[in-house]
Amino acid sequence: MKNPAAQSNPIQSNPIQSNPIQSNPIQSNPILCNGSANSSPLQTITDDSREGGSKSSKRMRIVGTLLIAIGGSAFLVRLYSMRSIPAARVILPPVPYRMIAKNPGDIVSIDIPIGNAGLLPLRYKLNASCGCTELTPREGVLDPGHTKDIHVGVRLDSEGQEKSILISVNSNDPKRPIGEIRLNGRCLASCVLEPGSLDFGEIAIGGSKDMEFRVLGPPHDPHADFGEIIIKDVPDQMKFQRISSHPGDVRYRVRFQASEKAQSFSGSMHLELSGLKRETVATWSARVIGAVDVSPATIFRFPKDGGGENYNVFIRSRLGRIPGRLIDFSAPKGVSVERIGTAGANPVRVSIRVSKSAALSASEVLSLKFEGIDDRVRIMMKSVGDRSSTMIDDSSRTGSPSTRK
Repeated sequence: MKNPAAQSNPIQSNPIQSNPIQSNPIQSNPILCNGSANSSPLQTITDDSREGGSKSSKRMRIVGTLLIAIGGSAFLVRLYSMRSIPAARVILPPVPYRMIAKNPGDIVSIDIPIGNAGLLPLRYKLNASCGCTELTPREGVLDPGHTKDIHVGVRLDSEGQEKSILISVNSNDPKRPIGEIRLNGRCLASCVLEPGSLDFGEIAIGGSKDMEFRVLGPPHDPHADFGEIIIKDVPDQMKFQRISSHPGDVRYRVRFQASEKAQSFSGSMHLELSGLKRETVATWSARVIGAVDVSPATIFRFPKDGGGENYNVFIRSRLGRIPGRLIDFSAPKGVSVERIGTAGANPVRVSIRVSKSAALSASEVLSLKFEGIDDRVRIMMKSVGDRSSTMIDDSSRTGSPSTRK
């Protein structure tokens, strides 16, 4: 018995037979149907043409199935080629390790894990950037999924010393053949010097300069008991005086006495802390210079030229002290000295006059004393014959009324 709903509802009828839009294009296209291209588009579809269209449709389905199969195979091949190749994979700590030694010479130890997250055994070899580092083991093989602790020991030889150490990990991991582990090592200081270095700067010959410094407890022990502090390996020019003492805070004053010769000094002083049985080192420096600069420091006479002679010499203070009035000078008979210029001038011009009757030896020294300058200023005077027989620069010479205008 036929279903009445199926007979009366054209929408649910076979689309190939009733719906021209959804019909098989091979059957509805007049050019592809049996007959000529000039046949009417409304011609009735015969059983033969239906049979031919069914065969074409089967061929198309077979072709489509083949294409899908070929495309799927290519996709599978590509997916297979993209999959991970079995390999070793090294796992290292991501952050640096901090290692602290309490005393100089101590070896601080730590165990650092390395792992293998790959599918093949991991072969590794370790190298440290510093000879102060011990590694155990330095090389080995790690099975897949396993970890191993590397024993690391770092030796720091002096207090306050800091070191940055790099451990390189060479392995057969194709993506990370060289890995890194970083260590930061520090040896605690028994004390802190403030300032850390004593620089006395420039000191005039024969003068002195004072500085103060403090011996403080380190941050991890700010109230350390230093006990007796013995200062060693210092020159005779340095004298120390303790001016205050509290737990973890001792204050000293040190005076540097300059020598009688211009030169530079530098060195190290050792502070032995008997209460801690420790020793610390501080550096110091000083530069001894003349209080004034004399230009020219030597003047030349030419006695054979005859007549009196005048010379200009400039004296400049090197330590900020302004040469005042000329209060004393020592010179041979027939030589006079006069300070020229206003008070407060720097440099000061000095006029030296030599008379015709001056009886001078081949070499004489003039000594001048200025107000405000501790050192006496010395000027050398030499007699060298006449100017035509020497290449000496006598630019300081200004002449005399009888020989120059």
